[in-house]
Amino acid sequence: MWGDFIKDWHNSSFDISGRDNLEETDNIWEKVYEAVIKEKEKCRSNYVAKDTLLYRVHREHENIKMPLREDFSDDEAYKSEKKYVEHLNSKPNIEFDNHWVSFTKGVDVIKSPYFESKGLRGEVIVIKADKAVDIAEEIQYYCGGRVHDEKEVVAPLNKATLVEVLNYPDFIKKYK
Repeated sequence: MWGDFIKDWHNSSFDISGRDNLEETDNIWEKVYEAVIKEKEKCRSNYVAKDTLLYRVHREHENIKMPLREDFSDDEAYKSEKKYVEHLNSKPNIEFDNHWVSFTKGVDVIKSPYFESKGLRGEVIVIKADKAVDIAEEIQYYCGGRVHDEKEVVAPLNKATLVEVLNYPDFIKKYK
């Protein structure tokens, strides 16, 4: 089960809608975090010390193009699609909603060609860990060692832990 969960987590897409099972995965990460704290010695590779800097980079925020009326055969379908696109474009690029998300513990990962190939050159969130679980070893193990070492850590995206949000060029200048 753990291996399948890690593989699914690591292979989840970067699409705009995010995960559709937020509550379920948040509950799993809470339980994993509690187990890591309870068994700190046994779970040494998963433990992340409080106040450790963690980084999360987003894609450059692009507005989704509004639909064209001529692409729809009926008015209701057009209005529905237009309303949906307006909703997506009105959402902030970063939502501090306390859901567990992936971070990295390595500045070098943010700068890597691997992340560049995924279009991850937008805003960079820097937090100080409060609750976090290091899953880098598990990803290498359960994903067959075939993946780029993202030095992945999972933590809640919580405004209280925020250090700063920088655009990519400013992040690179500051965190050389």
